[in-house]
Amino acid sequence: MKIGITPTLGLDDFFPRGGPRTRISPGAEESSFWSAAGGGPEGVWHDLPDARWGSWSTLLIVDETAFSQYDGLIDHLRKGLRLPDRAACIALTGRDFHGQRNRPWAARRGNLHLVVHFTPDRPAAEIGHGFTLLPAVACIRAIRSLSGGAVPAEIKWVNDIVVGNRKVGGFLAFTQTQKGIVQDVVLGVGINIESAPDVEPTPFVPAVGCLGGLHPAFTLSALLPALLKELHDLYGTLLAGGFIPLMDAYREYAAVVGRPVRIWRETEDSSADHLRGIPPLARGVVKGIAD
Repeated sequence: MKIGITPTLGLDDFFPRGGPRTRISPGAEESSFWSAAGGGPEGVWHDLPDARWGSWSTLLIVDETAFSQYDGLIDHLRKGLRLPDRAACIALTGRDFHGQRNRPWAARRGNLHLVVHFTPDRPAAEIGHGFTLLPAVACIRAIRSLSGGAVPAEIKWVNDIVVGNRKVGGFLAFTQTQKGIVQDVVLGVGINIESAPDVEPTPFVPAVGCLGGLHPAFTLSALLPALLKELHDLYGTLLAGGFIPLMDAYREYAAVVGRPVRIWRETEDSSADHLRGIPPLARGVVKGIAD
């Protein structure tokens, strides 16, 4: 695996000392990936075998970015430029990070801010839905396995990672398709580990929490490899068997199944006071999630 790291950071902060490593020069696609991920003018590159995380081609670790790495990779692809397959980048902190509907996401040090890129080159009909499911299932499995099952994380429809009634993370998915073939995929994942940003909860946005206060196993250096391993393995499942295995797992981890719900169309004013004056579009108990 090719590791690119901001010169101000030490490789030993993320990888055990004494492991085999070779200083290398990046290729054209790796340099392009570094630029798209906000890595600045240069990085220190190493070759580091670490198959425990899965067969990732490239991992970038950037101290601070001036923009969202998720947006940077997408902008790069929309310009017709290429990025390496099975490539990942993390930012320790940065600006202009966001969640769904461009809701601001505070990038605090000690939390996880991960973006990955895949080039599946498969028909959208076979795998397209899977990239909404893949990061959700990967997050849940990484959190549950790292805590030995002590932290029962779930998915709040459609892309919130919750523990109890608190949101600890979320994810975004982008696919670029041509003539029915999925050529590029960018997944962005944010998980609060050491601190929970100040976010005002609404009927559509739950209260925010962090994993570090729930179990001592949760640190950035522990959760990153666990999540990368799950993403890699589930990507292989998706390519081999389509999206149905991931759909079954998503159903298993969905917090909404079996719960009474009310449904409103989200508006600019989504406060509880505003919604009290508007009848819901529907109400009832969620029986299941269709394909």
